[in-house]
Amino acid sequence: MIEENYQIIDLDPYELKKDMVLKYQELTGKTLTEASPETLIFDTVSYLLGLQGEKQNDETKQNYLRYARGTRLDLYGEMYGSRGLRLSQQYSKTKMRIWISAVQTQDVVVPMGTRIFNGAYYFSTDYEARVLAGDLHVDVTVTCNISGSGTNGTLAGTITNLVDVFPYYQKCENIEVTSGGAELEVDDNYRKRLLMIPESFTNAGSEGAYRFWALSTNQTITDVSITTPTPGAVYVYVLTSNGLASQSVKDEVLSVLNDKSIRPLTDNVSVKDPGEVNYNVDLQYYIGKENEALATSINANVTAEINKYISWQKEVLGRDINPDELIKRLKILGVKRVLITSPVFTPISSQNVAVGQISNLQYLGIEAE
Repeated sequence: MIEENYQIIDLDPYELKKDMVLKYQELTGKTLTEASPETLIFDTVSYLLGLQGEKQNDETKQNYLRYARGTRLDLYGEMYGSRGLRLSQQYSKTKMRIWISAVQTQDVVVPMGTRIFNGAYYFSTDYEARVLAGDLHVDVTVTCNISGSGTNGTLAGTITNLVDVFPYYQKCENIEVTSGGAELEVDDNYRKRLLMIPESFTNAGSEGAYRFWALSTNQTITDVSITTPTPGAVYVYVLTSNGLASQSVKDEVLSVLNDKSIRPLTDNVSVKDPGEVNYNVDLQYYIGKENEALATSINANVTAEINKYISWQKEVLGRDINPDELIKRLKILGVKRVLITSPVFTPISSQNVAVGQISNLQYLGIEAE
């Protein structure tokens, strides 16, 4: 097992200085002290050599996938062609419903690129849409002009300001929550996908291949579980950083996995939402006498730490609900004793995700040893 802090080039400035002093004394016959001018010079040289060695060590380690980051990680991925590229920024999408003022005897065109403003950023129609003769509205997909996850989560019915008005226009609104926006894929997630790449070269329908291609669809996808309940049936459960995947993300995953270079002819792939196992956090706690002076600070951090635990719990599929993890986190903060009513240990299957909330949190005071 290779340690995380493994050093390929082991360069200790203290040992360098020691060797330089000994060699100098051997060659000159002089005895140096810490105050000697030569010793100060060797201090500086060994320090600079140590910095250079540290840089060389880092650069050398980045030749290996485990340690590569940034551009070096991108270069590693390029060895695998297009499947090895980092996922780029994504733009959020939603579905707009656009009405006209009265039924017409001919189609009314909504041009591609028609802009809608939500008060902060613009969305544009992805294609030309038509309100058919005899109809009053049409649904059309729109994409935000700004990338990133910050444009996700705009509620249905809140994007209503059409900028590029066309003949007979009456009103519009989004009928879905905006979703799909994402930042550039971060190094840790990119590295995990690169480790899965060998599985992706098979089109025999392996679990690893389906998992790799699903995770490569959109970087908002944080976890994927694959099951085969019956021969030929493949269920793909998708979890995103926002919880359950939107329909557009699930459709995107299904489209990718149904490619004939990925899916065997006999597989029938379905993309599904994982089940949500709900739990409450109900606990009481004491702070030890030795931390009495820090009680105010500890109390202020307890709620935040419980919320971090709840977020950690729902990051991946199949993570068991474990109260021991919660107790450990609170003790690290300085809590002495925890009386926990809920949650209790609950196994979670790979098709489910644990979703929690705080129902009761009570501080019982300072407890002596």
